Amino acid sequence: MSGDPLWERLKGLRQQWAKESKQPAYCVFTNQTMEALVRQRPTSPAALGEIKGLGRARIDRYGDALLEAVAGAPAPTPVEMEDEPVAKPTPRPKPAEPSPVQPTAVEAKSKPRPTKPEEPTPSPRVTTPAATQAEKPPAATLSPPPSTASDRVSTEEWTWRLVDRGFSIEEAAAIRGLDASVVARHLVWMVRRGKPLDPSAIAPAEVVAEWDAWMAEHPEGEAPAEPADRAHLWPLFRVCRTGR
Repeated sequence: MSGDPLWERLKGLRQQWAKESKQPAYCVFTNQTMEALVRQRPTSPAALGEIKGLGRARIDRYGDALLEAVAGAPAPTPVEMEDEPVAKPTPRPKPAEPSPVQPTAVEAKSKPRPTKPEEPTPSPRVTTPAATQAEKPPAATLSPPPSTASDRVSTEEWTWRLVDRGFSIEEAAAIRGLDASVVARHLVWMVRRGKPLDPSAIAPAEVVAEWDAWMAEHPEGEAPAEPADRAHLWPLFRVCRTGR
């Protein structure tokens, strides 16, 4: 990846956007997202939507610049190596086969002809119903494996999977048919159980930067007053930063 011009271009754009928004580079998008961009090289907004970590908000904000970077850095082609001529081995001459020796007329007359042995008459096989039944193997019965608790996915994990794939909280709420505050509680539950969640997935970059500064000044966990329309997401933001 490091030798690809597109990787270096995306890395520079991420540093530039992180500096402009005064936040860490991973808050813009992660290395995994950059690797997917380099591998798939999307050429349309719809193709960008298939990249994990690029939700609608990021595509609206960075989509044009990302497509321009992909178009300006074509995929490197491997160096084709010329095939060297290979000398063909010289076939060895096949040795002549000896001609068969034909017997003389006297030897042919004196040589006795082989007699065909009589084949023994096979004795009839007597089978009893019990023996026939014993020869048949029992029919194998296939039964589906029992389902376990690990095969079932909780409703909280379904919500987390949507947001992890790049959907916003509002989009995940519309898909699940839930209120945004319920989606936020689902995500808090999953993060406390070890599932990662990027804070940039729950709030714009400027709000994330303001909340980071607020947490540094208020380590006791007091909630900020602004923005009021995202106050229900503050507990989720603290969990993403602290893990508890």
